[in-house]
Amino acid sequence: MWHPDSPNHYDDVGYPYQGIVLHCTSGPPKSYEDNLASTLAWFRNPASQVSAHYVIARTGLVHQTLSEELRAWHAGVTEKWLPSWALLGVNFNHITLGIELVGWPDDPYSDGQYVALERLLRHLCRKYSIPYNRDYIIPHSALTWTRTDPGEGNFDWSQAGL
Repeated sequence: MWHPDSPNHYDDVGYPYQGIVLHCTSGPPKSYEDNLASTLAWFRNPASQVSAHYVIARTGLVHQTLSEELRAWHAGVTEKWLPSWALLGVNFNHITLGIELVGWPDDPYSDGQYVALERLLRHLCRKYSIPYNRDYIIPHSALTWTRTDPGEGNFDWSQAGL
């Protein structure tokens, strides 16, 4: 489902996409439907200064909230780990696509979300020549000490084909 582009983005910065960062919405309120609605509204709010390219609802419905030609504000500069493929000192917003899963790091994700996520990941990896593996599809928690999403102990990588 297409939504108008979030105002929170960079224009194309001249770097090709090199990876994908997975997130979870994890915001209030703690009901999945309200969480989805509040996330979509938050991405449209210029004051939030945050966005992602896609949000995957519990049902598996994929919401596109930003054109892929634009760079989402979802990952920032890494403070924790630098994958071998990343350009040193480059903001991860410039070189990665961002995907949010509706939920919280301590809750299991739905089968519908995993099916939709795998389809979306395979499509994006083909389109941008990104290898389909965990070196290039990474959790937000790998980039910063302050994040736990999408939930390392709870996220089942094998259900996403990884």
